[in-house]
Amino acid sequence: MELFFSTQSQASSLKSTANQAELLINDVILFGVDDQDNVVQSFLITSPSSSGESRTVLRKVISFYAVANPTPGIKASNPSSVSDLMNMTVDYTTAPKSPFLMSGQGNVNGDKVNFDLVRNAAKIELIAKNGFQINSVTVKNTPDKGYVFSNGQLSVPTTSVVSYTAVNSATLYVAENSKQQPTQFVVTGQYGGQQVNHTFEIKKDGQIVDILRNNHYQIDINPTVLPDPYKNGIKILAIGNSYSEDAMCYLFPLLKQLGVNESNTKLVVAYISGGSLNNHASNVRNNSYRNLVRKTALVNGGLNSASSGQYTLQQLIKQEAWDVITLQQASWDSGNASTYNADLDYLINYVNTNATNPNFKFGWHMTWAWANSYSSYRSVYGNQANMYQQICNAVQTKIVTNNAFDFIIPSGTAIQNARVPFGDVLNHDGTHLSNLGCYIAAAMWIKTITGYDVSKLTTPYTANKTWGGSSATINGATLQNVVQSVNAAAASPFTSP
Repeated sequence: MELFFSTQSQASSLKSTANQAELLINDVILFGVDDQDNVVQSFLITSPSSSGESRTVLRKVISFYAVANPTPGIKASNPSSVSDLMNMTVDYTTAPKSPFLMSGQGNVNGDKVNFDLVRNAAKIELIAKNGFQINSVTVKNTPDKGYVFSNGQLSVPTTSVVSYTAVNSATLYVAENSKQQPTQFVVTGQYGGQQVNHTFEIKKDGQIVDILRNNHYQIDINPTVLPDPYKNGIKILAIGNSYSEDAMCYLFPLLKQLGVNESNTKLVVAYISGGSLNNHASNVRNNSYRNLVRKTALVNGGLNSASSGQYTLQQLIKQEAWDVITLQQASWDSGNASTYNADLDYLINYVNTNATNPNFKFGWHMTWAWANSYSSYRSVYGNQANMYQQICNAVQTKIVTNNAFDFIIPSGTAIQNARVPFGDVLNHDGTHLSNLGCYIAAAMWIKTITGYDVSKLTTPYTANKTWGGSSATINGATLQNVVQSVNAAAASPFTSP
């Protein structure tokens, strides 16, 4: 019997015409099915010929299910029925990439079987318009599993989703997905000398659509119509401790320098001195405001402090329709992955339950390693380099893999980067940041949250608002080092010299 394989593609409902599927086929595994829907024969064809392959087929086989470029798991599978085939899944924990897994069905017709194979991934083509340059694309909320054969469902019911970054790419491939839990695309690029961030789902006529296998979606990205959600003001709530206070010390004046409307901006720290995830979670579980202080960032720098016990965490979360809410771990536990535990999950759920802005962005504040001169807790990490690495490891294993967070603010990496040009002088007491360190952390927050070009910050600027340490003058050369440190952390959040 002659077996013929061809690749097919379907027209997308969005802008594109029919697109020829990628043609590369390394090998094909076939599952022969009888009239009782039982799998009665299977075999692998390596590098099938475009002119047809001859194989001996059992007489009881009436149709074949074909999988091109099968994974080792599919090759090792032993399905016994059509039901098994329709429930067969493929793992998408990494981005789908060529050679693409394809699937199809062929019916026995005399001495021939023709297979039309379609790729299981959807092709997304981003078209930069009007001088916009795409730097990177991050794909979020894409399923970690997909059905091998199309069985009427778009993805395997699962609570697991994955995110990945396709650097310098305007064409990428994703698993098919339902509009009920839509895949998001975060595009970072340059336009008119400014960095632009844009997050979107695939829509038609303003409505989110399903992403279907083997379809080609063309998306125009025109920066002239991209909204800047923060020019009219931004509201940020940081749930943390004095490290959150350090990061916010100069956030208000630097945002103002970059054109953010101060009258609609509010920056607040839900502050517990030395507060950990456990401290904040315990307060919530006990409906307590124990040691909780509300600190508000000031227009000209620094933070004021309200009296202890004025608010519970729930009251602070509900006080504003926050654009951004952040969490962090206490510094001595920041590199201990085991402390990113049920308390973290509890706070994530609590924030999501109580936030009044359904479109708020959830961020993780990755803090910094202590100065090498700081000896009080030397036994915990040994030295600065070890502490920094353990912080990175904890965030990579516990936060990067947690789909609750929209972004990670790599303040710790920005500070570690800046220790190269400035030396180990960015902590005024060995643990808390100096004025210059606070300035760097604020620039890192701005870069991560807004995508603004921090090289546009005003110089000279005097940073002298922290509760300890010498003032710092931010001149042109200083700013250049700050910008390099921040941009490098944005590009590589877990790598530092």
